[in-house]
Amino acid sequence: MKIRTLFNFLFLLLLPLLLNAQTEQGEGKEWSLRECLDYALQNNLDVQLSKLNIADNKALLEQANFARLPNLNGFASHSYNWGRSFDVYTNAPITQRVRSNNFGVSSNLTLFNGMQIHNTVKQSQQNYNASKADMEKAQNDLMLNVVSLYLQIMFDQENLDNSQRLLGNTESQIERTEKLVNGGVLAETNLLELLAQKATDEVQVVTNENALAFSILSLKQLLQIPYEEPFDIIIPEIADPESDLLIESASEIYNTAEATMPEVQSADLNIMSAETGVKIAQGAYYPTLTLQAGVNTFFSSAQAVQYSSEVIGYEETAIGYINIPADLSPDGVPIQYPVFSQYPQTQIIESDFLFWDQLEESLRKSIGFNLSIPIYNRHQVKTGVNRAKIQYQRAQVTSKQVKNQLRQTIETARQDVLAASKTFDANQRRLESLQETFRITESQFNIGAANQTDYNVARNNMINAQSDLVRTKYDYVFKMKVLDFYLGKTLEF
Repeated sequence: MKIRTLFNFLFLLLLPLLLNAQTEQGEGKEWSLRECLDYALQNNLDVQLSKLNIADNKALLEQANFARLPNLNGFASHSYNWGRSFDVYTNAPITQRVRSNNFGVSSNLTLFNGMQIHNTVKQSQQNYNASKADMEKAQNDLMLNVVSLYLQIMFDQENLDNSQRLLGNTESQIERTEKLVNGGVLAETNLLELLAQKATDEVQVVTNENALAFSILSLKQLLQIPYEEPFDIIIPEIADPESDLLIESASEIYNTAEATMPEVQSADLNIMSAETGVKIAQGAYYPTLTLQAGVNTFFSSAQAVQYSSEVIGYEETAIGYINIPADLSPDGVPIQYPVFSQYPQTQIIESDFLFWDQLEESLRKSIGFNLSIPIYNRHQVKTGVNRAKIQYQRAQVTSKQVKNQLRQTIETARQDVLAASKTFDANQRRLESLQETFRITESQFNIGAANQTDYNVARNNMINAQSDLVRTKYDYVFKMKVLDFYLGKTLEF
């Protein structure tokens, strides 16, 4: 009983969570603009490729820094030789099969090569910073696209709501007109015209539903959300934009954008990188000085036996005589004394000259400097320098293009804002006038003083004015956001 009571308690505790999960799964999550932006920045493939470019340039920077260090390489060989060869110890010719092994390590350190290593590190750092700026540019473009599609969904949703309200209004008019026609107050043609208007309104609702569906699909594709996954956005309340906003001059906006826009920073870094590339190419004109060191040893099976000599005794041999004249002799008679010398008697002893013994005895060490002086290399260095200078000039022209494009974009965006402001203000006045016209015409139509055609004309004019006002409103808002973006402001509603 206690277990059953506990189970019931847990079921009641988890029931709201289960219902909430089912609701979210069925209806789909509502996304705010901030959530769309964060999700896009995290999952967009173009941004991910930019991040991989950063990682690649970082690896190149690390490699350029490691080039300052000496290298260290080992080698080993194992080979067999048949036929006539030479003993590596005595240089005597031999014809037996010889097994040989070589082992060693070597190191090389570049001391000077025309500052090429230093400049390569510098260029790699510049390329790394440029790739980070390129990623920021990709993120900025992505965010502007997200904001544009988000506003398009809001515009299409408001258009759909308006068309649905108009359809409901038409259906109410049909109900009222049916009663008047059945009572003989109005002709049946009035009802038929309203039914035709209802069909037109239904088509407009379907058209707006399709436009909204395509806008949602476009945003989902940009966010790389599967088509089948439910998706909807949170529509914030956006007040009508003011028509008397103070907008900075194009030059002021450009000065701010030039100091902050990543595409400008990337272009400037590319100029610096190209300039450093010229120095790298010119470094090939200078000599290269390297420090080299190595240790190696070897083994040969031809010397598997080592020969040595051993002293086993000494032999005396007369090598001359000492003559003593008579006057110096004690007996007065000349005396001749022999002189002897001892020669060692040796024998040859064979011993095994083992693998490790040979390696130890054959160990050699070396250290030295190497200077390579370029004299003539078929104009390769000169061509490399000329190409590096061309790349530098190309980077300068590209930077000017980027800045000119930015300036033109800002000038166009500012003019778009001014035009959108005037258009929005004019559409507001137009809608107010047409709403009043429709109100009067509707009142006259309700008392029979206006016919169905006049009513439909006034109604359609008001509908078109409402749609134009909504379109110009979101167009105005988006273009203001573009200017805010170039001024470094956050993309929020």
